[in-house]
Amino acid sequence: MVAAVLLLLDAVVTFPGAVFTVLLGVVLLYWLSMLVGAVDLDVLGGAEHGGADAAAEGALHGGEGAEAHGGDADGGDGGDADGGVLSALGALGLRRLPMTVSVSLLVIWGWLISVLGTVSLAEAASHVMPSSVFRGLLFVVALASSLKLASVSARPIAPLFVANNASRREHLVGKVAEVSTGRLDAGFGQVLVGDGGAGLLIDARHEGGAALKRGDRVIVTSWDADKGFVLVEPIDRFTALRVEGSEGRQEAAEELPAKSGDDAAKRVIR
Repeated sequence: MVAAVLLLLDAVVTFPGAVFTVLLGVVLLYWLSMLVGAVDLDVLGGAEHGGADAAAEGALHGGEGAEAHGGDADGGDGGDADGGVLSALGALGLRRLPMTVSVSLLVIWGWLISVLGTVSLAEAASHVMPSSVFRGLLFVVALASSLKLASVSARPIAPLFVANNASRREHLVGKVAEVSTGRLDAGFGQVLVGDGGAGLLIDARHEGGAALKRGDRVIVTSWDADKGFVLVEPIDRFTALRVEGSEGRQEAAEELPAKSGDDAAKRVIR
């Protein structure tokens, strides 16, 4: 038992497992930070920044946005490099996920393959090749295999990360939604708007007041077409504002007849 634990520990802290162990630590730290609301899910970009979503955003802006995004994609420095990376991810089916999720899958599969390969094959391989050669080959195999396995893993979970865009802002304003990120404030956040199905995941901001937390119910008050997100208000605060506004209008309506009667009486006296 002790020997098995020591063998596993050696596989974790030596090459190639050590490389993926460090990356796995970074991934775990990121997901913990996301759970407490310190970072956003798509901090590295991903599915919502591709050509398909640019076209959807263009439809939201009346078609002009699509042309603008198309122009940006074709021009500018570094466009070819970004396009090559995104094309490679698209070929593997990882483009449909946020970049952070794709990287996490790659790291997890790379770590598992490198550690399990070291534990199960290192001793047998030592009889036919130097340990350094075996570990180098295992590192290459882990990288290549992690790409394929991450691609397979992405297929069933990709629909969970689709950020849908409504074709018209009238579909969003006035809708009741639920905060889906660790926090929602003036800097970042997302809300889930019910549509009778899986719901629409929309980028949102809350300006003024304390930050909202996951699960809070809000109302979409407006759509910021330039920045590409909706503005929301807590449902309790929005209801209170509506009630105050209604009471103000009712008081004004009650005062109007009274003032009209007073004016008529003054005219009779004169």
